[in-house]
Amino acid sequence: MKTVVALIGTLMIAFGTLAGIASWYLLEFYLPASDDWDGPAYTINTWCWFLNILMWGMGGICIGVATMLPSPREHDFDD
Repeated sequence: MKTVVALIGTLMIAFGTLAGIASWYLLEFYLPASDDWDGPAYTINTWCWFLNILMWGMGGICIGVATMLPSPREHDFDD
C-alpha cells in the first residue's frame, strides 16, 4: 500500500511537471507572438497552470501520506 500511494504521488508530480512545461511553452513561444490573450491558447495556458499547481500539491500530499503509512511487517519466525 505504501508503495502504491508513493507511486501515485510520483505520477501526479510527473503529470504536473508536464502541465507546467506546456504552460511555459505557451507563455514563452506562442502567446507573445500572437494577440490571442483572450482566446483558447490563454484558456489552455490557465488550465495547464492550474493542473501544475494541483498535481504538485496532491502528489506531495500522497508522498507525505505514504511516508506516514506503516511499513509491511516482517514475520516473526522465532515461535
